[in-house]
Amino acid sequence: AAVSSATRVTSSVSGRYLTLLVIDDQNTDWSKYFRGKRIGEYDIRVEQAEFREITVTATSDGATVSMAVMRGGTKVGRSFRPDFLL
Repeated sequence: AAVSSATRVTSSVSGRYLTLLVIDDQNTDWSKYFRGKRIGEYDIRVEQAEFREITVTATSDGATVSMAVMRGGTKVGRSFRPDFLL
């Protein structure tokens, strides 16, 4: 119910989507459960990482997550502002 009431995008990247951060190991591919799903007019984008792979910085403007994950043997880093957390 709380998810369906979302009415704004707080992500710093342009686009019409909401970002869901999933903190879980790579044994479950959470993106497949949300593929093609929408909240109103917004697509759901899933970012998944283990707890040890993320750094959270909180300010008065919100929280920013930085993560460094291994994808196909290459370390990939990115920062974003999640709209939801699972």
